[in-house]
Amino acid sequence: MRDMLGRTGAIEAHEALSLILDSIDTTETKTSLISIEDARGRVVSEAIVSPEDLPGFNRSTMDGFAVKASDTFGATETSPAYLEVSGEILMGQVPEMRLNQGHAIRIATGGMLPEGADAVLMFEYSSGVDSSMIEAQRALAPGENVIRRGEDMPRGETLIERGTRLRPQDIAVLASAGIVSVSVFQQPTVAIISTGNEIVPASDELRPGLIRDSNSYLLAAQLESAFSVPVKRGIMLDDFETICQALDTSARENDMVLISGGSSVGTRDMTEKAIEKMGSIMFHSVQIKPGKPFLAGTVRGKPVFGLPGHPRAVAVCFDEFVRPALRKLSGEKDHELRSLQGTIRARMNKSIHSTTGRLELIDVLIEKRDGELWAEPLLGKSGLLRTIVKADGRICVPVGKSGLDAGEPVTVNLF
Repeated sequence: MRDMLGRTGAIEAHEALSLILDSIDTTETKTSLISIEDARGRVVSEAIVSPEDLPGFNRSTMDGFAVKASDTFGATETSPAYLEVSGEILMGQVPEMRLNQGHAIRIATGGMLPEGADAVLMFEYSSGVDSSMIEAQRALAPGENVIRRGEDMPRGETLIERGTRLRPQDIAVLASAGIVSVSVFQQPTVAIISTGNEIVPASDELRPGLIRDSNSYLLAAQLESAFSVPVKRGIMLDDFETICQALDTSARENDMVLISGGSSVGTRDMTEKAIEKMGSIMFHSVQIKPGKPFLAGTVRGKPVFGLPGHPRAVAVCFDEFVRPALRKLSGEKDHELRSLQGTIRARMNKSIHSTTGRLELIDVLIEKRDGELWAEPLLGKSGLLRTIVKADGRICVPVGKSGLDAGEPVTVNLF
C-alpha cells in the first residue's frame, strides 16, 4: 500500500510533521466570546488592545513621601535636604492638594501622586525632625519610585496578539485593563476510537489473552493537557465496516480522529485500509523509536492518526505529532518556546547586578541567535505588568552572587 506520494517505507519524523501541519485547514475555525475567568489555555482569535492608559494616573511604587526630585538633589545621609510635611494621601484618594517647592506629602504604595510631585522618597531614606519636618537622606531622580500614567500600557497598545494561548499573567493584564471577556478560537474536539479484538474496558475482569484499554485514558488525559476536548467512541472489534463507519462519523462530528489500535498486525492493517477507503493516507510509518507504526491520513478533510498499541509509543507519538497538530487546529501562532515546558539552558545577553545576600528572580525574554538561545532580562519596576506578558520564563540569581555576566549560562524556568 502506497501513500499519497507513492511511497511505501517509513519517512523521517520532521517530514511526517510537515505533512501533518500542511494538511490542516484552519480557515473555518469557529470563535466564541468567553469570560476571562474561563480563558486560561484558550487561544485569542483577535488582537486585544488596551482601551485606556495603564495606570490611569501617576502612581507610587513605594511607601514614603511624594516629593519634587529637585528638592533632594545633593542630599546624603550626612548632608540631608529638609522638607516640610504638608499632608497625607490615602489609598484610593484623589489628592486635592498640590505639592509645593520644599514640601513632602506622605503616600502609600499604589497611591496617586499629587500635582507637582515627580518622585517618591522611601521611608527608609527619610528621618523625622519633628511632626512637620523630615530629612531626605538620598537624592532622587525624576520618576524614581513612580509609575507614570500609561507607562505600563498606553491606550491603543496591543496587549495580546492574535493566536496567543492565554497564560495566568496574560489574564491578569486583561483584568487590569478592564477587559473581562475575550474572543477565542473553538477548542478542537478529538474522537478516540479503540480497536482490537483483545481490548476490553478497563472495568472488566481480565481473561487470558485480553488486555484492558489504557490507551484511550492516556489519550484523553493528554488531549485535556493540550486544551482539547476528548470524545471517546468506545472499543471497536476488528470488523472493517464497523471501523469505516466509526471513522466516517467521527470525522464528520469532530476536528480530529485518533485510532488506538491493538498490538496485532491485522488490527493495524485494517485501520490503514479503513483510512484509505474513507479518505487518503499521508504516510504509513515514521523513522522514530518508539512509535514507528504511527500512520496519518485525512477523512472528510480532518486529520486522522493511527497510533501504535504500546502506551509508551502512544505517548511519544502524541507529543511529537498530535500535540503540534492540535496547536495549529486551535489557532495558536507558531511560538516554539511557548510550546515547551520545564527548563532550558540559555546565555545572558547582558550583565546584571544583584544584591548579595538575597535570592533574586528575574523574568527573561528568550531569543535565538545563530542556533543558540539567549536570555534578555526584562528589568523594570515591579508594579509593571508588561514584563510578565513579554517574558518567556524566569531565571534565578543565587543568594551568594552579586549578579550575572554577559554570556554566562543560566537555567530558565519556562512559564
